[in-house]
Amino acid sequence: MLKCVRGTHTAFIGLEWSMYMNYFILWTVFEFLCSAVAFAFLIYYVISGKYNSQAKSNRQIENYVVTTSESSNYYYDLDKGESGELEVRNIIRKIDGHKKILSNLYIPTPDGRTTEIDVLMIHESGIYLFESKNYSGWIFGTENQQEWVQSFSNGRKSKKIHFPNPIIQNHVHMKWLQNFLRDNSFPFYSFIVFGNDCELKNVTITSGNHAVVEQYQLFDCVNRTALAHQGCLQPEKIDELYEKLLPLTQKSAEEKEKHIEEIREKYYFSTDEIRNFNKKEFKCPFCGAKLVMRTAASGSHKGRHFIGCSNYPKCRYVQNIVEMDEH
Repeated sequence: MLKCVRGTHTAFIGLEWSMYMNYFILWTVFEFLCSAVAFAFLIYYVISGKYNSQAKSNRQIENYVVTTSESSNYYYDLDKGESGELEVRNIIRKIDGHKKILSNLYIPTPDGRTTEIDVLMIHESGIYLFESKNYSGWIFGTENQQEWVQSFSNGRKSKKIHFPNPIIQNHVHMKWLQNFLRDNSFPFYSFIVFGNDCELKNVTITSGNHAVVEQYQLFDCVNRTALAHQGCLQPEKIDELYEKLLPLTQKSAEEKEKHIEEIREKYYFSTDEIRNFNKKEFKCPFCGAKLVMRTAASGSHKGRHFIGCSNYPKCRYVQNIVEMDEH
């Protein structure tokens, strides 16, 4: 009888030990599989991250095309530019209140040329002009500098790209828009919108007349402005302004190409054009005074020509040029 009990107890202990061993083996296999999966994901993350970073860096370099000349260093990324403007429109559509949104307005100027506004919103609080710069990298610039700088890393080196001051661009847009509408009974707002892939590293704004933001900041900034200035425009007036400005967006391919050519002509000057520039009447986009051709007297650009305002030092507008005979 006792022998039978001992045998049963021994069999039970053996069965229990076998179950524990099975659980231990299963748990060990499970831990091994989890570690293997985690390690595989880590390897994939490192490899894909490195590849995507390099691919992104390559795209940043390859997608920039020179629109004037290599010496002027003005670059534009056309694909990113269009997507940036689309993102601006998607963001401002969320602003409450009666509004109308227009894109790519070609505003006429007194000299027969045009200036292009990327995105415009007519809202109960006023008219908003958006200059979209869907750039990446670090951005440096001040309100009065003629050119800003975009800097981004390409492996061990950093690449710097100069581009026209977007505040000056939007200031000119606003000036000729007000001239076209001939109605200053409501406020105008200037927004410079950079893409979320960039960092506004050192951007200094002193006048308070312009806002420089990244896309993720745009809604809050515009919304605060709209809430603080409600009732400036009635719905009927908004619709009236929209109908007046809408034809400025309906441009043919030939007219758009002409606008691009006009931009190029701003920076290209032959020797004869430089010599005869002061005989013509060109107005400063800032103050309306006459523009004059000047020669740098000192510094790294000594001897080079540039266009300045005759109202200097009260007005510090400057436009660098490319002398065609140099190429």
